[in-house]
Amino acid sequence: MKIAGISVDMGSFNYRTIHKGDKDFDPMQDNKGSFSMGKGFSMMNGNNGNSNARKELTFEIGFNPYCKKTGEVNKKREFSIGFFYSGSDLTNRNTEKFNSMVGDTFSFNQVLYQTDTMVRSRSINRESANVLGVSAKYLFKTDPEKRFSLFTGIGLKFACTITSRVYTRNTEDTAISVNYYNAKPNFSQFDDANNIGTSDIWYRGKSDATLFTSVFAPFGVNMRLCKKKEIWNQMNIFMQGIVGLELESQIKGSTHLNPFMGCSVGFKFDFQ
Repeated sequence: MKIAGISVDMGSFNYRTIHKGDKDFDPMQDNKGSFSMGKGFSMMNGNNGNSNARKELTFEIGFNPYCKKTGEVNKKREFSIGFFYSGSDLTNRNTEKFNSMVGDTFSFNQVLYQTDTMVRSRSINRESANVLGVSAKYLFKTDPEKRFSLFTGIGLKFACTITSRVYTRNTEDTAISVNYYNAKPNFSQFDDANNIGTSDIWYRGKSDATLFTSVFAPFGVNMRLCKKKEIWNQMNIFMQGIVGLELESQIKGSTHLNPFMGCSVGFKFDFQ
């Protein structure tokens, strides 16, 4: 192999994590809830997943393989090894859930009413981390000698957190409201009901180390700044898109599969 060049790029990638749903929340209800005189009414706002963007700074060294048939370097193929840093949120999830239980029933002016005990549960989960990792990818290119060229390929990433902090907060408000008999409670007016208690528990501290393994497919376009002048014809600007799948594993916690996609912009210097 022969060194093809060195490059640096900055990218932003959106990761999507699917969590298991809450036991009291049925996604088949499409967030509309279900009413039962025996069990009351429940509704959940937000989603059962987590979506967050991570920014990555990557430095790569590329190599062109030799072609056995011609005995020359194949400039349409490139194997690269990279090192990257990311300082971003790993988790950023907010949920809000309402539950109610049917209480006493009474009559006033021949109209039947019932009391509903409503509970609003709010949850905030944040985890921020500094991540270091290595990557390897194999690219297939169109003619790289032209002013514009295209590329695609396949790659792998391995990374781990070097520092990680977590913040969680769980707030629960309880209120009593009076409604017409057999009517669903109006959760949008929760703050106007008679509040009878609030609990607020939060935690801030370090979290366990996390390992990341990813497979991805890069694709993009490369632009050579100049075709003829020396030095300038070795400088390139490229735009790269990436789609992939990440396995996120906490050392003492859970494991998630995170599909992701994003793009980056970078500068590359080719060696003649």
